[in-house]
Amino acid sequence: MAEMSRENARRIEFYGGDIDRCVEELLKYRDRGESVVLNFNGHDLYSCDVTLDSAYEEITGHKKEEFDRLVEESNREYMEREAREEKEAQEKIPSWIERGKKIIYPEREAEWKECVEARASDLYHGEDLEMALQLMEQLEAGSTMEDVMVAFDSQDHSGASAAMVRGILLHFSKKGPEFYERTSFGELTENEKAFVEEKRKENAELEKVHNSQEVVEEHEASEEVKADTEDPFREEKARAQEAKMTYKYGSVLEGVVRELEEYRARGESVYKDFNGVRLYSCDVTMDSAYEAVTGYKKEDFDRMVEESNREYRERSAREEKEAQEKIPSWIERGKKIIYPEREEAWEKCVKARVKDIYHGGDLEKALQLMEQLEAGSTMEEVMENFNSQNHSGASAGMVRIILLHFSKKGPEFFEKTAHGEIIGDQKTILEETKRENAEFERIHNPEKVAEEPEVVEENAPRDLVSSRIAKGEKLLYPERLKEWKEYVERSSNGLYGGMDVDAVIELMEVFENGGTMEDAQKAFDNQNHSGLSYSMVRSLMFRYAKKGPEFYESTATTELSASDKAMIEAKKKENAELEALHGKKEISPERETAEKKLADSASEKGRIKSEIDDIERQIAELRAKQSKLRESLDENSAHDGEDGK
Repeated sequence: MAEMSRENARRIEFYGGDIDRCVEELLKYRDRGESVVLNFNGHDLYSCDVTLDSAYEEITGHKKEEFDRLVEESNREYMEREAREEKEAQEKIPSWIERGKKIIYPEREAEWKECVEARASDLYHGEDLEMALQLMEQLEAGSTMEDVMVAFDSQDHSGASAAMVRGILLHFSKKGPEFYERTSFGELTENEKAFVEEKRKENAELEKVHNSQEVVEEHEASEEVKADTEDPFREEKARAQEAKMTYKYGSVLEGVVRELEEYRARGESVYKDFNGVRLYSCDVTMDSAYEAVTGYKKEDFDRMVEESNREYRERSAREEKEAQEKIPSWIERGKKIIYPEREEAWEKCVKARVKDIYHGGDLEKALQLMEQLEAGSTMEEVMENFNSQNHSGASAGMVRIILLHFSKKGPEFFEKTAHGEIIGDQKTILEETKRENAEFERIHNPEKVAEEPEVVEENAPRDLVSSRIAKGEKLLYPERLKEWKEYVERSSNGLYGGMDVDAVIELMEVFENGGTMEDAQKAFDNQNHSGLSYSMVRSLMFRYAKKGPEFYESTATTELSASDKAMIEAKKKENAELEALHGKKEISPERETAEKKLADSASEKGRIKSEIDDIERQIAELRAKQSKLRESLDENSAHDGEDGK
């Protein structure tokens, strides 16, 4: 039976699921005395020496107990924060319901109550609801659409939260359709246009019901039966003429009151309709106007708004502080499960998500799913977990986008969790990400990819591809030429058109021509790489170049992880062994002189042999010529004899 070692391990496929099942499978082979190796998400595990801890440490960077503890701790912190925030939101439900009832049509109150209770219980615990309410109250108080749009922009929405707030206003605000149109980031789809028009028509009907002239006249008729003393201004109000809005003091409620007070000072009896409420110059005051429009006197209304804003700022500051403390952990967790080329973009993503309205809540959920995929869970298991996270439409969209851009299986997850056909820009991004992932997989897991040969559609000129391959043959160790040729073929005919190959050749030639590491770094900087191409070229240099590990170290933009350092040392050792096999060997001057004499002697012998060969060739040619002349002479002699007879 063969020795149980990594060197004689036979590669097998594994389709069993998570790390624990993988180790169980390898231990079965060990018990049978078989040395095998399998690839688990880019990591080779061997039956001869695998343990549960070593497998977890190789794949996640932590031993199993520590990994389980970290997962449990993360889940506990998340659950505690969720419970605290949900409790705070539940306490605010009555207030949110009452605030909404004052500014929406009565027919929508039941639906509004359901919306408040649902938003308070979802991932964001009513934060989007609070922001929507602030904008709706601002519209109801008479602010222009431009003022409200400025307030909307200052709320620092992500794409997901912006969509949620716009949706709430469209469904409930009296001016929701106009707001939805004005805050669109592009042309509305046909379905959106139809829904907006339907909602606009519905609002017009409700406005007619609650603020029509007939309703006003009916109200005034009923008031006539009351004693004149109940409203000393009744007759004056009946004579009042409508005054159009001038926006002299802006469009807010305070400005309307000041205008009416000016009319009163001039002895003019007028009224203005402000968001369905009729205000008269004869008796208007700031408090009476605010109470009629909002249900609160001005001081109470301002206090409530300030209190709401203060609570929101405090909660937001607390959550952002907690999220900022988690940035290093989120970055490191991501780096362990994404391609190295995306680390810079991942770091930017983490910092951006922490600063938005959700303070990394969507990021944490996305990381949990990515880690689950990396640990070997099936797509069905991950989708089940995704569904159990209780996403709103907005948060689900954000989590799907994060996985699409960063997870190795992001495109598959994005497709599986789509609610309809993927079209337009999303389809383009999806296909580009698939191709990009395939390229990264070939770079980082060539052994795995080699088992699944790909048919490359040839688009690049053949002579250009051959030139790139030939240049590599002069710069690489022979053991890497086959893999180099395959990569050049794919890259030249792939997404990047071989530009990454050209960049790597240029850098390897710097070293081959005696350039220093500083020379190579300067050439690298002059290539003007984006973040992605920067990482791509570094990875290719690491894989193929004789000084690749050193170059990879010197061009790192962040501190190298322990796994990176181990990988670099292993590659340095491999390069040293290849250099010893193929590189130029230093010899002593005496040995060099002796070898030169032998070479000269061999050269002289070669010259003499060449001359002898030339002479022998000339002799052979002369003999052949002599033979032909003799044959010709014999033929002539035979003819002469016939003539004599």
